[in-house]
Amino acid sequence: MIYSFLTDRGKIRTGNEDFIALPGKKSISDDIKYGTDTLGWLFVLCDGMGGANAGEVASSMAGSMLMKEYYSLDRKPDDPGFFLTEKILDINYRILRWGLKVPDYYGMGTTLVSLLIDGRTAYINSVGDSRVYRLRGGSLEQITEDQSLVWEYYRSGKMTKEEIRKHPRNNILTCALGTDTDMLLSSIESYRMNIENDDQFLLCSDGLSDMLSDREMEEILVMEESADHAAERLLAKAMKNGGKDNISLILVRS
Repeated sequence: MIYSFLTDRGKIRTGNEDFIALPGKKSISDDIKYGTDTLGWLFVLCDGMGGANAGEVASSMAGSMLMKEYYSLDRKPDDPGFFLTEKILDINYRILRWGLKVPDYYGMGTTLVSLLIDGRTAYINSVGDSRVYRLRGGSLEQITEDQSLVWEYYRSGKMTKEEIRKHPRNNILTCALGTDTDMLLSSIESYRMNIENDDQFLLCSDGLSDMLSDREMEEILVMEESADHAAERLLAKAMKNGGKDNISLILVRS
């Protein structure tokens, strides 16, 4: 498995509330590895929100808890995708409780996208507007659907995808972990698909997808043979185009 990852606070933000968790590790700073050979390869990316440091707390809680609890299993679940969906729902309640317990963290929340690669099967889960893309046969496709106000406009035909990138209210989410007491399993977008040779998966926060069009991302992924170079070029392009938010990405090549 080849993968590369980058995260940056961008040009405007003073801190970084994004969080990345990688296979067998609780976060990018950990050296702990578990059994990726038996449990598969799990990647998690979160984009936190909230006052003070609350967004950073929510995103790190969500990413590290999902990663730790999956790799703490003794064996692979019969349905790994459903297991992760249930865990994400449970994490939502735990973030909610922590926000009620600590006044400074009240109202904190986070997006989350996860990708589990198990052999030739990919399991994807999503809450919020962070995204998972797949590059197949030189064509980039957005797999997840944003849970946001402007995405509803896009789905109803009132707005193009390019217009939602630049809409002033494109940061208003309709669902996020830690903010919804009524979240159900059906609130979590879940996908299962077969993996073909040379498939690439890109997980990213909106700090990347708001700064680059799908076409710009596609061109970089197609042209770059190295995953590290592709990740570096994606980040550089997002910074060149404004870098208005924290930028995080994980690029996975099967």
